[in-house]
Amino acid sequence: MQLHTKLVLETKNAQMQVLNEALSHSQSRLTQFLEAMPIGVFIIDVEGEPYYTNNIGQQILGQGAIAQVSSEKLSEVYQAYLAGTDQLYPSDRLPILRALLGESARIDDMEIRHSDKSIPIEVLGKPIYDESGNLAFAIATFFDITQRKQAENLLAEYNRTLEAQVKKRTEQFQQAIEQLQITQQELIQSQKIAAQEQQAAVREAARSTAANLAKSEFLANMSHELRTPLNAILGFTQVMSRDYSLSGEHQENLAIINRAGKHLLNLINDILEMSKIEAGRITLNTSSFDLIHVLKKLEQMQHASAASKNLELVFEYAQNIPKYIETDENKLCQVLLNLLGNAIKFTDTGRVTLRVRLGAGGWETGDEGDFTLPHPPHLFFEVQDTGCGIAPQELDLLFEAFEQTEIGRKSQQGTGLGLAISRKYVQLMGGDITVNSIPGVGSRFAFDIQIALTCPREIPTNQIRYQTLALAPTEKAYRILVT
Repeated sequence: MQLHTKLVLETKNAQMQVLNEALSHSQSRLTQFLEAMPIGVFIIDVEGEPYYTNNIGQQILGQGAIAQVSSEKLSEVYQAYLAGTDQLYPSDRLPILRALLGESARIDDMEIRHSDKSIPIEVLGKPIYDESGNLAFAIATFFDITQRKQAENLLAEYNRTLEAQVKKRTEQFQQAIEQLQITQQELIQSQKIAAQEQQAAVREAARSTAANLAKSEFLANMSHELRTPLNAILGFTQVMSRDYSLSGEHQENLAIINRAGKHLLNLINDILEMSKIEAGRITLNTSSFDLIHVLKKLEQMQHASAASKNLELVFEYAQNIPKYIETDENKLCQVLLNLLGNAIKFTDTGRVTLRVRLGAGGWETGDEGDFTLPHPPHLFFEVQDTGCGIAPQELDLLFEAFEQTEIGRKSQQGTGLGLAISRKYVQLMGGDITVNSIPGVGSRFAFDIQIALTCPREIPTNQIRYQTLALAPTEKAYRILVT
């Protein structure tokens, strides 16, 4: 009997030893599992005293499980505070203590402070029951949420900035809308005023146009009435100047009257011509003529004026210019006379040069003119001088009616209409006139006109010119009255 009892006890002891070893091994593995977890683990028993803390938990809390700490002192012992405050975390909100009441709780507004640093943590508390269903422990798992809080703070700051920007933009937009409404009202008012001013300007322009047309019509119609008496005066002064019985003083007075009369006649002619242009009464009178003959005649007419100032007058013709052309001869001559006259008038030393070419050929007189003849053909003219030149600020007004350069005003000659009339004539003949000038070096006026090429048989016979050699023996000398 004793032997049997002894065997039974030894068997039970052996079984108990195996169970204890298995339990110890299981506890060891559980501890390893808890230590291997990347989060903190904190366990208290049903009495609320700390039971276990893993290594990560100790690093976060700054210390391990402390025995004999009441649940009311947990926040104070482990320095747990409400995030962003100096208030200890309330005991009734601690997840691990709520787990002792059988609740599961999660918080993320706790900070653990130690070693001069603050660690924000998120905590999850859960109750642990034994095999009988009785509460045995409470466990809290927690981890460092510093980076998350930083991200949340950054996001919150970004949201605040964004909201401020949206608010600012909204205010600016509202201000812009209000300003736009004001501007729109001002614009409507401005449009009304502009419309009224435009209507007034149209009426004024109509009155001005009517007045200008009336003036131009009047001056154009007064051509005969103004020039006929003046031509009579000039004619009589020419006749009287041939009376050799007059004294030298009287002859000089007649010469003064003649010069003044011619100047006045030129002024009247220019004004009347400009009035005709403004009234639209100028047309082209085209005819066929000998271009070379006309150019030589112009050279002879200007030779005396150039020679009186010791200027060299040069006419250069390109190889390609035609001899016979069709255009308005009188207007072409008037343009050339005006440009040559101005060049001689404002040149004291050097030369005045007229160049003529057809199409795109060169200016050189020996050039064969390797070019493609434009259709319709154009003649190009250039008048160049070595005179005083024109200031850059005066070039834009040069072709305006009644405008003169400073040097022209000082000369007290002309009306400032010559170049304006010349440009109108050139434009009427299908071209335009331009100017380049360097003060102190000289000026160059260039223009082109549209022409038609013709042949000698198309020139009217009344243009055939004869040279007068002498009076016939039976003819008497005549005096001519110029009117």
